[in-house]
Amino acid sequence: MTEAYNIYADGTNKDDLIEIKGAVIETVAKTAVSMKIKNRYGVGDPAAGSVTYDRFKTSASKAYGTARTAGKGDALKNTGKVTNNISDRQEIIEELEEGDVTRFGVVDLVERRQNGEVASMVAYLDGKFFAEAESKATAIAGLTTDMKIEDIIEKVIQTLESVKNDWVRGVPRNQIRIAASPAIFGKLSNHLNTIKNSITGEEQAVFNGGVVVYENINQTADIVAMHEGAVAQDVNVRDYTDPARIPFSSAYEVALFYDQGTKAVEPDLIFKATLTEPATSSE
Repeated sequence: MTEAYNIYADGTNKDDLIEIKGAVIETVAKTAVSMKIKNRYGVGDPAAGSVTYDRFKTSASKAYGTARTAGKGDALKNTGKVTNNISDRQEIIEELEEGDVTRFGVVDLVERRQNGEVASMVAYLDGKFFAEAESKATAIAGLTTDMKIEDIIEKVIQTLESVKNDWVRGVPRNQIRIAASPAIFGKLSNHLNTIKNSITGEEQAVFNGGVVVYENINQTADIVAMHEGAVAQDVNVRDYTDPARIPFSSAYEVALFYDQGTKAVEPDLIFKATLTEPATSSE
């Protein structure tokens, strides 16, 4: 057995890799915009392959005595039930050269790759999340590049908060989440900095009435607005596999596998906007 192989066989490597996996998951949760605004009320275990999201029809107000006359109250109507299948399988597999493993050890090398793995998972999960959101979103027209940024954001907010249908009677502002491109987020940040200290972090700001705005590079629209929880994203991250020698080489591989499923559960509460150039008048 070579020295490098002994590093794998010392009995502590697996526990260390599990701890590193936990650190990766925690950092992804803090970094990915999707993790901050996704639906968290599903029923089921992602490891089992699917999670169900219930959406009940809103209650109806009726004249006093209606239930007594009918002998019963209104039955709950789960008219918006959605099942999210965790069927998208992903992997992060990297090769470790025997010489590097001998000098540093597997755990140190994997720890050095944490940032890369986090960036990869965040880009993928956010990309899937906002691709689903944008595919189901209703487009908001009439927003142009010459408008004030505060007027643009306010228009988006008012469009979403005014929705009334079988499931909602308007959306409270403190439940609205907006993801903005870097250019739009930068303009909003500059505006907020001129009136009050509303920037709560490098990647988010709080606008009128408690609307949280996130900076996001993983979307195509300038602005994506939704009710918090409008999109579900369930992720099942597996343990790092035990390092194994790659056939016909002196290198070893360390692999992290994860499965994910992303689905809009409130498509009626998702809106998007891409600013257009203002119309020019011809004389």
